[in-house]
Amino acid sequence: MELVSRLDALHQEHARELSKSIGERLDVYMQGRSDLSIQLQTGGITVGGLRSIDAIELDDGVSTSILEKGDGVKSLLTMALLHDLADRGSSSQVLLAIDEPEAHLHPDAVHKMAQVLREIAGEQHVIVATHSPVLVNRTQLEKNLIVENNSVTEVHRIGQIRNCLGVRPFDNLSSAEFLVLTEGPTDCQVITTALRKYSEICADALAEGRLAVTDAVGADNLPNRARFALEMMSDVVVIVDDDSSGRGVIEKLSNIASLDRDRIRKLSVPGRSQSVLEDLYTRELQERAYFEYIGLNLPDAKPADNGSTWSNRTKKHLAAASALCEDEDLDLMKKKLAGWAAADLDQSLTCEAKRLMEGIIATVERMISQRCSAASQLKAVVTADYDDE
Repeated sequence: MELVSRLDALHQEHARELSKSIGERLDVYMQGRSDLSIQLQTGGITVGGLRSIDAIELDDGVSTSILEKGDGVKSLLTMALLHDLADRGSSSQVLLAIDEPEAHLHPDAVHKMAQVLREIAGEQHVIVATHSPVLVNRTQLEKNLIVENNSVTEVHRIGQIRNCLGVRPFDNLSSAEFLVLTEGPTDCQVITTALRKYSEICADALAEGRLAVTDAVGADNLPNRARFALEMMSDVVVIVDDDSSGRGVIEKLSNIASLDRDRIRKLSVPGRSQSVLEDLYTRELQERAYFEYIGLNLPDAKPADNGSTWSNRTKKHLAAASALCEDEDLDLMKKKLAGWAAADLDQSLTCEAKRLMEGIIATVERMISQRCSAASQLKAVVTADYDDE
């Protein structure tokens, strides 16, 4: 009997610990309006020497059994349990499959659930069937599958998801809260990788869909794209090449009243009168691309090269080697370079380029923190107004 009593005491202590741990998570989802109590089965020891859970009481204003709560509260409790399991670092692999976890939840709770699911996915396998754009994996489109009419389709473009979910252009998948605009797709690829790799703030915002990096398909399109994003209530950072095309749009961007001038950044390389993304790569990476393309070593740099663009220098080198040197050939080299750089930024960027990226990242982080600070101040004002009433 003494052993049974000791086991019973240990079980009850564990139940209290579990109640506290899961309750704290539930408080986050329910904005501090819950008090959880896990009650174990009384009586003799069950099979395996463990007691089962007899009841879960939740006080969210009225203390009742979890069985009597709404489906939304039950969903939140399930997520709290799963989150607790993931944090305890269970060595066993779990496949978590959830059907429409967003059902019956307040929109803000869906965003919190999405964050929980991402954290669990870092340790376990998670499959979600959803109709909510909030739960879409926006940074790795290939991780999404469309199931329609008993068939499965791989996702390659965000438009496929938008059409499947019936999302209109002004809905969630069309614009982000924060937007980084670049001139071209290779700029977009490398800068997205840098933001995700070197900034936890930016990585979280990208994963949550609050931050997006997109290209304007040319410098001339940047002002209109920036103006449209600002009209859609997005905060914007614009990154331009430090060449004639990029400099040509800076004045137009500066004339956009709602775009702060300190959110316009140039890809400038010291010592070069004109520079673009490709000038940020190490010579070793440039040599690799050149050798792979024509099988020859990249000619040594000359002082005169500092006054010409990367495209003109590369075309001259290719032409001298009797290789094709049209714009489409350069585009292929740019894509190769961007892919290699994104795979290993630390070894691909020059020291000057890394400092430049730090400046861009700091600008994006400041953009995010400024809006978050403004939002918290607004929330405090609203709360004060309610309190006055």
